[in-house]
Amino acid sequence: MEWQWNMDAFDAVHISLPNAEIQVVGTDASQVFLESDENKRYARGEPDIQGRWLVIHPAYGSGDWTLELPKSKAWTIEIAAASGEVEINNVHARLQVQLGSGEINVRDCRGEFQLRSGSGDIEIENCLQTETPPAPPFMSQEPAPADDYIPRLPSLPSLSHIGKLIRPDKFVDFQNNDEWEQYGEQWEAWGERFAEQASRWAEKFSREFGGNLDWQEAAREPGLYVWLGSGDAQFERVDAARVSVKLGNGDVDLEDGRIGELVVETSRGDTQIENILPVANWDITTRHGDIQLTLPDDTNARLDVATRHGDIESDVPLVGVGRPGRAARHGGRMVGTLGAVSDTLSEIHLESLHGDIQIDMTGHNSRYAGQSAKARAYSSDMPKPPPAPPAPDAPDIPLPDVQTTDANAPEPSYNSQLAILQALQRSEITVAEAEALLHTLKN
Repeated sequence: MEWQWNMDAFDAVHISLPNAEIQVVGTDASQVFLESDENKRYARGEPDIQGRWLVIHPAYGSGDWTLELPKSKAWTIEIAAASGEVEINNVHARLQVQLGSGEINVRDCRGEFQLRSGSGDIEIENCLQTETPPAPPFMSQEPAPADDYIPRLPSLPSLSHIGKLIRPDKFVDFQNNDEWEQYGEQWEAWGERFAEQASRWAEKFSREFGGNLDWQEAAREPGLYVWLGSGDAQFERVDAARVSVKLGNGDVDLEDGRIGELVVETSRGDTQIENILPVANWDITTRHGDIQLTLPDDTNARLDVATRHGDIESDVPLVGVGRPGRAARHGGRMVGTLGAVSDTLSEIHLESLHGDIQIDMTGHNSRYAGQSAKARAYSSDMPKPPPAPPAPDAPDIPLPDVQTTDANAPEPSYNSQLAILQALQRSEITVAEAEALLHTLKN
């Protein structure tokens, strides 16, 4: 089955299916193309344009669906399914996908993203956060149900007019065509009723599943949001002003990119972040799992690291602190600084209740070295699929010279925690001296 529309016919697409595999692809064409392998004989519910929305909500809703959208236009795309797989490639969109179970793959896309699955992996590759138009109002032609009550399905049809009850393990001999046609009509009516109920179950599941997640967080700040009950979340070459990952059971892997505000919350699983340039504050916490952070050399940040049952290893000089802080209750807590002296350092907080924390350096600058942090947010340029090679090392930023050869000059003054940590980073003082200075400062 195939459908086709002009790209100006609508601005948003709503897809709601009980169980299906869905592929959305950006093309250079000016037409919207929809294809499904559903058999026309069993199909119920044609795609319908409601206001500025294309609504795809077939009664049965199984099978494979392919939607081709012109990539020259920014779309709103909403996809909801009880189970299945969703793949989005090369589109500019305000994207919202929710699955009861199944995998979500988003590649070579730009826009704003909200992805969630009860069980399954989520992969995001080569994606860029950009501005998108607001979603148009949803103009449903069907009245909303008065309540969430879904009646029970009717009993299987029986051949009452000839006194025979159909059972799965019994063979029925129809005496004439009238009997067969009458029984076929009964089965058709039952199938339509079942399809209607399945669709209502899927809608109810979608509402209830979404109600348990903090969608208000996404409404406050545009960005890339991932909620996952069980499974792994993998990000590669992501450039975004805000990324939020909330995961129950599974690993989080972020590699190669630039992120402003980052929030990672996991219950059980490891978190690995490699060659991501922090532009704003990061907060990575897990109850049971290890955290491995590998930062590019052009990172400017203050580190606050804590674990209760685990070890902390770091290439960056860190000192233990005993004064109260965010993770003071978690026993071992260490702090340090990385990069040039600045009043606008990113705050990176790493916390594991049961797990080790390791901090390494890549040994080279990121590809964004020398660029303004504001140049990243809401860029309209499509990211290029191949990763750019690392930029040459940026020239060193001159640091204030606290050392002097003047015998009459005063001794360096470390009158704040930041000054002490930056002196440690510049090797002006040892770790033991830094800890003593922090202790004196606390007292």
